[in-house]
Amino acid sequence: MPARQTLFLFLIVFNFCACNQAHYQEVKSKHTGQKIPNLDLISPDSSHHITTHDIPDGPAIVLLYFKPDCPFCRAEITSILENLSTFKGVNFYLIAGSASSLLNIFTNNIQRRHIPNFFIGIDYKHDFQNYFSPQGVPFTAIYRNEKTLGKSYMGALSSKELAGVIND
Repeated sequence: MPARQTLFLFLIVFNFCACNQAHYQEVKSKHTGQKIPNLDLISPDSSHHITTHDIPDGPAIVLLYFKPDCPFCRAEITSILENLSTFKGVNFYLIAGSASSLLNIFTNNIQRRHIPNFFIGIDYKHDFQNYFSPQGVPFTAIYRNEKTLGKSYMGALSSKELAGVIND
């Protein structure tokens, strides 16, 4: 098999393995109770740059590490978007590991809705990956009082499940 075909096949298999979490499970993190890490995020169109220190306080901050081509990631995000009234005051930060044309399309679809508490950013320094070491996507970290980590999850949460964790 030529090297290009082998590489292509490897990338397909790797992408599928990284996105295989139809059901969520809580991840016991050594960071539980710790302050939110310093993450540098840039919007997919490079027009906005934020750090986690820029994130305003609120009842909860949700960091959702995702890939736009992952069906489980899209399901979790769609569930949240369809039930936004459940998440008043909650700030969502959707974090992608890298830029892609699919990420740009995904971002444009969300930006058309004018949702003020959603930010989509690229973790261009791989700080999220290095801090949490997620084994796949979606990976959700929920920060509460004083920006401390409450719980983190691997796999897709429904909006009802996420709201239950936030309000717990």
